[in-house]
Amino acid sequence: MFYNEAEGDTLNRKSEAIYAMVRDFKNRGVPIDGVGLQLHLPRLDYDTGAIAANMERLTKLGLQVHIAELDVALPVDPQGAPRPEDLQRQADAYPRVVRACLQNPGCTATQTWGFTDKYS
Repeated sequence: MFYNEAEGDTLNRKSEAIYAMVRDFKNRGVPIDGVGLQLHLPRLDYDTGAIAANMERLTKLGLQVHIAELDVALPVDPQGAPRPEDLQRQADAYPRVVRACLQNPGCTATQTWGFTDKYS
């Protein structure tokens, strides 16, 4: 069983609550195998170090971690067009996040949120 949640990807109040919940599950013998992190990243300069730290502490509990829904928001002008340099920054953001997963043996899957998300 996986617990899948949004906005708990970095070290914050929500991720603390998720960590406490799954640690409690493990301690009580509740059959939980992992946590899915929905990474709907709102900025191009997102802190992947905090994502990696959160993954590490979850895997230390004996859980798998999946990046369950990866997309990176792209700023656009009033006509809906992005700046060319932001397109490159967005393209660079994806491998940074995937690298955080690949560097943690407990992170066993990465999925994108389709190939587009008109809301991000």
